[in-house]
Amino acid sequence: MNKKNAIVFNAKSFCFTGKLAELKRTQVEREARARGAQTSKIVNERLDYLVIGSIPSTGWKHGSYGTKIEKARKIAPDNNGRPQLVPESEFMEALARHPEINSGEIDAKVIVCKYKFLAKQDDFDHETLEDWLLVLQESQHCHVTVYVEDASIYGDLFKESSGIDDLEDLLIVQIRIVKQVPLEAKGQSVADDIARGFEGVEGVDGRLEWFERKEGTAGYIRLLNEIPQNLRSRKL
Repeated sequence: MNKKNAIVFNAKSFCFTGKLAELKRTQVEREARARGAQTSKIVNERLDYLVIGSIPSTGWKHGSYGTKIEKARKIAPDNNGRPQLVPESEFMEALARHPEINSGEIDAKVIVCKYKFLAKQDDFDHETLEDWLLVLQESQHCHVTVYVEDASIYGDLFKESSGIDDLEDLLIVQIRIVKQVPLEAKGQSVADDIARGFEGVEGVDGRLEWFERKEGTAGYIRLLNEIPQNLRSRKL
């Protein structure tokens, strides 16, 4: 998602559709409201964001996205881009960026890294990648989540340009790594260490972005503890 279209919560409205990979529908609605947003069950001109679960329906491959998505796509061009279609991965990143309104005391911070690359299923070393993610999870005490999606569907739904004309048979792999660290820790050093691990994986040449957050760290870590970690880079 473009930075200019970055998700905000306060006084905005959210609707959710499709099957979510990380949290249940009631959980994501509660997290949005805790950040000052409203939640809705319907898609109309007043809706700001339609969040789309990352587990695809069988019809998506053929361009059949379901009633809510199709309605949002129909409304948005004549409604200043609203509702904006949002992938689940971007919504979850937004939860990391924005603390709850009543976020409590600050005694630590989190470093949130996103690593993203395009590749064919058989063109990168899944085993080495998953071994590195296991190291991050177990030895470096990070929370790790992998999204693997069809690049052509992702690009069509969210109008994301990769600079590649033919996305057929390509996967978009997005990996979120969250590490809780002391307030004095250097975020760039943490991000650099994580990037070095990806550099050792054959067939993987992606981009790593990161940010750190102090406010609401305890609440965000409690939320992560409700999310099962996923290290699998293969698409079933």
